[in-house]
Amino acid sequence: MNTMFIKIAIVVFVMFLFTSHGGEVRTRKIKPCPETPNCVNSLMVNDTKHYVSPFVILTEPDSAWLKVKEVISTLPRTKIVEYDSAYMHVEFKSFLFRFVDDVEFQITDNKIHLRSASRVGYSDLGVNKRRMEKIRVLLQNAGIIK
Repeated sequence: MNTMFIKIAIVVFVMFLFTSHGGEVRTRKIKPCPETPNCVNSLMVNDTKHYVSPFVILTEPDSAWLKVKEVISTLPRTKIVEYDSAYMHVEFKSFLFRFVDDVEFQITDNKIHLRSASRVGYSDLGVNKRRMEKIRVLLQNAGIIK
């Protein structure tokens, strides 16, 4: 077999192992929103159409982070794809058409930053923002965040 072909196959295989949806390399950091209005992000402070405030933690960060995971796992049509001590990637499926939205959380000191974005389409009619505000209320009611 041609050695050049084997080298290319190995490179492609390694790239496949370290990529996520859409062929993007996972960095375990919250990505910025695209220009489309179907995304909200707490790190985009200077972008009024995408900005949503982060969750401010009231309790000890490690226990708050576990509680966030617990609350998220109770929501319908939700799949926690990735979870570690500082980052969580969750997929939410819409009820009717089963569209998938990617939601990311990242804990830093006394804040949990977040991003919620539709994978397809242009507008989400505010679904991502409403979802994050619903999660905010659930965590506030649990006494975890302000």
